[in-house]
Amino acid sequence: MAMGRPIETEQGFLFVDGAFVAPPYKIEFEEDSIRINGEDYAADAFDLSRYSPRSRGMRGEGPRSMGYRGGGSFHRGEPQETVEYNPLWRLSREFSWLSHGAIFVLKQENPPLILWPTQHGFDLLETLIATAEQPVNENHVHDAVTSDEDRETWRDLVANFQATPAFLSKATKLVDEMNAVEIDAERQHAAQRLGEKVSYPLTMFALVLVVIAVGHLLTHAQATNLQIDDPSTRETIKKSTVVSLIIVGLMSAIDLVWTLVAHQSGTMREMNPLGSRLIADPVQLIAFKIVITSMSIGLLFWLRDLPFARRATWWCCLVLTLLTVRWVTFQSLFV
Repeated sequence: MAMGRPIETEQGFLFVDGAFVAPPYKIEFEEDSIRINGEDYAADAFDLSRYSPRSRGMRGEGPRSMGYRGGGSFHRGEPQETVEYNPLWRLSREFSWLSHGAIFVLKQENPPLILWPTQHGFDLLETLIATAEQPVNENHVHDAVTSDEDRETWRDLVANFQATPAFLSKATKLVDEMNAVEIDAERQHAAQRLGEKVSYPLTMFALVLVVIAVGHLLTHAQATNLQIDDPSTRETIKKSTVVSLIIVGLMSAIDLVWTLVAHQSGTMREMNPLGSRLIADPVQLIAFKIVITSMSIGLLFWLRDLPFARRATWWCCLVLTLLTVRWVTFQSLFV
């Protein structure tokens, strides 16, 4: 007689007697057996003592209902037949964890070993993948596995496991995804630590530079945007244009550093379509930024005698100043 609905899933990993059972899984529970993908296993072939009422803190192995002297239970004065507790009930609930990605290892005469890939199950999968290339000489069991029976199940699985293409495909994909998540988390942590180190000095430097830039822009705004014929005044304007280009270069460097730190730490997202493609590779983004900024500054410096170039430089300096103000405002929240 079947116990509840069968468990059907393609998630998780199931090992029976040292062999990987390929998904999709269909697991059915009878009164005294387990059917896994159409193959029957006797319940008493496994150690299910952990699933008995005694292991759950109950006294004895009797029913959970109130009993009377005859050993049964009563209802409205009439003795009722006692329902014997079946450990497969509890095991069936735990088998449903397969649909959440759990790892089940069944070994005859041993209790079921249940692991999670996000915890010490990850080490087991990595070890089993390694057996496909060469035998594992040092069969290390994770310290979180404390039971002697569970440690024996772990060691026997690794020692006798034959990796199949189905297992390698499924396990390698999961391990690679988890490694990528771990690497990304480490990169974010390193970026956060770097941000903590450079945030205060860079914020103060940017703040001083913004003050200088605002004063510079206000001082030379009228002369830069007007046609001036006086030679001495034109020389002054050209010098102010050079100062504007220096400010543009410094603020571009500040923008680059803060963009990289903010992106790597996960605090901001690059909305520039071109920058979002390059920001995944910091070296590529730095090279692109240096080349484009250097070419732009060099071109404006070369054309500094022309009025439109001076006006373009002034406006570039204004835009970079506003951008730096935005960065200073944002970074001040974390200093």
